[in-house]
Amino acid sequence: MSAPYRVLGPIASGGMGEVSLAVKREGDGSLKALAVKKLHAHRAEDPDSVAMFVDEARIASRLVHPNVVRIRDVEMVQDELVILMDYVEGITLADLQRALRDQGKTLPVPVACRILHDALRGLDAAHNLKSEAGAPLGIVHRDVSPHNLLVGSDGVTRIADFGIAVASGRLSNTAEIHVKGKLRYLSPEQIYRKGVDLRTDIFAAGIVLWECLTGQKLFGAQTEGETLAMILREPIAPPSAHRFEVPLELDEACLKALERDRDRRYESGAAFAEALEVVKMAAREEVSRVVEASVGEQFRGRRELLRAAEAKAMEPPPPLAPAESASATPATTAAAARRRTEMLPTQKRRRVRDALVASALLVGAVVGACGARLAETTRAEPAATRPVESARAAPLPSAAPEDSRQEATLVPSPSASHPIDLDLEPPSAPPTPRNAEAPKASRPRPKAPAGVSSSAKRGRPFMPSDL
Repeated sequence: MSAPYRVLGPIASGGMGEVSLAVKREGDGSLKALAVKKLHAHRAEDPDSVAMFVDEARIASRLVHPNVVRIRDVEMVQDELVILMDYVEGITLADLQRALRDQGKTLPVPVACRILHDALRGLDAAHNLKSEAGAPLGIVHRDVSPHNLLVGSDGVTRIADFGIAVASGRLSNTAEIHVKGKLRYLSPEQIYRKGVDLRTDIFAAGIVLWECLTGQKLFGAQTEGETLAMILREPIAPPSAHRFEVPLELDEACLKALERDRDRRYESGAAFAEALEVVKMAAREEVSRVVEASVGEQFRGRRELLRAAEAKAMEPPPPLAPAESASATPATTAAAARRRTEMLPTQKRRRVRDALVASALLVGAVVGACGARLAETTRAEPAATRPVESARAAPLPSAAPEDSRQEATLVPSPSASHPIDLDLEPPSAPPTPRNAEAPKASRPRPKAPAGVSSSAKRGRPFMPSDL
């Protein structure tokens, strides 16, 4: 099928696919902004990647929460799978941190707490999601990282990308021997392949909070082996050791989430979020100001694209074509279409009748031509061989009565319903042999009465006055 939306420009690109800004016309004529996610071309050929892509849509489409990016639909557009999501004017936490780092800044502590608080509320909603029958789905995100936290210009943070989430009824392979997720944000149980649960996401969220508060990487080694060793054995310093304005309450909350023994971590995302509420978190307006000051230029470009699309949608429609009069209304157009539909059987019968008439005329013309040919052959025979009696008995040609003659010209209208243009004239009646003149020996000329002048004999008919 063709795309039900119009792409305006790219937004972001990740390991699985790329996201573009698009608009879709609603039933009332207004335009709705969408984020369209499409698999990378090399991923589209991999069945596991396609299954993960569909799983992401199936899981997240059930989640309706202000801190989760809403997925609207999954469609097949021109042989490609695409996910249609609500467009959120925002930027990932990873890009926000990079922009601040380039400016020599770090996230304010209250802003970092607000961002993580929103993300944990969204995670808790996913962890507690149930099926239509009321059974827990057992969702574990497994990829909580700054790349999958979307900080909006409205100051609200939303969690995204459930592509590798664990859940009941998944299509893709989720065997425990497969370690999925970004290396720096793996939990010890993922490395040891001991199975995952919601506390795995709590550990990853603790890493994100620690990095937001300190502006540094928690497990950032040069090689993968060193990174894994740090996750398993490296002592974790409290955030205040790297940034003095971090309160002790945040140190305790962060270190509890980063316990290597998962039984000692928070039992839910909601419990972790409540632990952050002990400090004064920033209002969403303050988060919005930080985002606008850091990456506002990117938002202005997208806003220009949306305004241009709305302006184009408001343009008046082109004038009607000459064939469509200005007086035509949807009602009259529908009535005309209905009449044409009702006339279709009659037109078909008329075409069949015309074809039969044309065939009959064609056969008559052939028969007439054969008769004329036969007559010419008969006239060409020697007079001695032609029987006199037959010639004398031949009927005289007579014109048909006026009311028995009919027009037989068939000129179908040159339209799509008459693919063959026939132009048949009525065949002339087959020529009737004229009365053959008898030989002079058998037909004596009558003698003129006496007294008739030779000129009269030669030039004018006999009159009674000639007697």
